[in-house]
Amino acid sequence: MVIYDLECESGHAFEGWFANSEDYIAQQKSTLLCCPMCDSIFVEKKLSAPKLGKTSQGNEIATQPEEQMAAQPVKETRADKKRQYLEYHEALKTVHDYVEKNFDDAGSKFAEKAIAMHNGQLEQKNIRGTATAKQTKELRERGVSALGLPRKPVDKDKLN
Repeated sequence: MVIYDLECESGHAFEGWFANSEDYIAQQKSTLLCCPMCDSIFVEKKLSAPKLGKTSQGNEIATQPEEQMAAQPVKETRADKKRQYLEYHEALKTVHDYVEKNFDDAGSKFAEKAIAMHNGQLEQKNIRGTATAKQTKELRERGVSALGLPRKPVDKDKLN
């Protein structure tokens, strides 16, 4: 277990607990790591004193060998992360726009209609809609192809 002092781009400081340093890196790269105050994904480790241990002679030593510290990947800059985040959101918005324009909206009857099309009871066409976790599992078990999308990003220009 490792504990890091973290800070978001807005200056909110908080603590993060991770199984190991690789877990921290994985969460940061996958944008799972976010500020609990403002939900910003632009979070970085704050500079903090290293964890120190004692040798048998009582001299303080750092617990992380220099070789490990040198082998750590170079940090991406905040600007790199922001660019990646904006590119991801733009790509996701493009996918949502395409689906909204080219797929019929089945709403909450998505699973029911997809199964009917799969069984030949309805004409095959592209549909979109919502499904519960139970319905999604049923679709998979029946061999029905369906793809879930993350929510459409909010257009920041239309926020209050």
